[in-house]
Amino acid sequence: MNGHLLRNQEVRTPERQYWLDFARVIAIISITFNHAMSRSFLTHSDTLVEFQEMSIIGSFMKAFLYVLSRLGVPLFLMISGSLLIKRDYENKMIVSRFIKHNWWPLLRTTLIWLTIMYVYLSFARSSYLRSEGVVSGLLHYVLTILFFNHSTMVTMASMWYMPMILCVYLMIPIIGLAVKKIGNAYMLALCSFVAFGSMLIPNINTILETLNIEYSLNLELSYTDIFSMYLVYVLVGYWISQEKLKSLSYPIIIGGLSLGLLGTTFFQFWIYSTNSDYYVRYADVGILISSVFLFELIRRIADSMKQGKKTIEYISSISFGIYFVHICIMEGMNIFLDRMSNITGFASFAVLECSSFILSVVVIYLLSKSKLLKQYLFLIK
Repeated sequence: MNGHLLRNQEVRTPERQYWLDFARVIAIISITFNHAMSRSFLTHSDTLVEFQEMSIIGSFMKAFLYVLSRLGVPLFLMISGSLLIKRDYENKMIVSRFIKHNWWPLLRTTLIWLTIMYVYLSFARSSYLRSEGVVSGLLHYVLTILFFNHSTMVTMASMWYMPMILCVYLMIPIIGLAVKKIGNAYMLALCSFVAFGSMLIPNINTILETLNIEYSLNLELSYTDIFSMYLVYVLVGYWISQEKLKSLSYPIIIGGLSLGLLGTTFFQFWIYSTNSDYYVRYADVGILISSVFLFELIRRIADSMKQGKKTIEYISSISFGIYFVHICIMEGMNIFLDRMSNITGFASFAVLECSSFILSVVVIYLLSKSKLLKQYLFLIK
């Protein structure tokens, strides 16, 4: 009897939280920004060459947009923490339901898109299928869907996120139990150490290297022996959803966000002026600070910004689909723009961002009329 009631209770669809829809929309826009930026500017190599060719204002705007484009993944991870950590994983039925209704659909949709992207990329002359034949093509396809040999996986670079989130998801029931049984203080201490080892120390070493100082800090207590740095974002998202930052005033929240964004932007701008070629990533203290304060700000103000609520909720519901579809469209658009040498820089960024985002929404809207495609291809619930 109790098991039946519990099962019915767990199946019931939870009430939508508009602030999480709002955060999800900002997150997917940020991610599409990142992919448009990396195809419009030199962001990973020869950045000094481009810095010397651009104006100071242009380089600063490039750095600012790139920092904004790094907030999407942290926001998505924090949304996952907000929704999933609080479940009662002491109950094995809930764990089983988590695997069946959260993890398995994620894996299934990932495999479908790895296949789609493999076929899509196989049309290129340099593909294994066209350059080495059917046997080599099939072998690399199998290795790709089994997540073997990252350097030879035939897929979009953005798909790095899927193996990571599939592993992180498997840790969520364990983290959820730890928070419940051990408490927030112990988990916060672990998160602090992981952030220290994965973000602060590498950032310090980057600064030392950029300044041509032949010294680096090497921490023998490796954070990887505790847990992934991405779980820090998951746990922080959970704590923010539990209103742990509620006591902070609005000026502190806005000030913290401004400090994180501008500080990281100036850092990236300075890096552009050197030979470093370092680019801001998710393992940066500034990105952690910015995403934390941004998530808290969204939690506080989203409900007062309900103009266009239906649009926000719809984009939120298809955001996972946009993640897959936009990159395929953007890759094709980028090939077209490469042939038009007069469209570069910010113009290229605007074209790639707007066209891929809008066309993704259109494609998903049309294809999701099929319940099968809606569920399996886009994971729309």
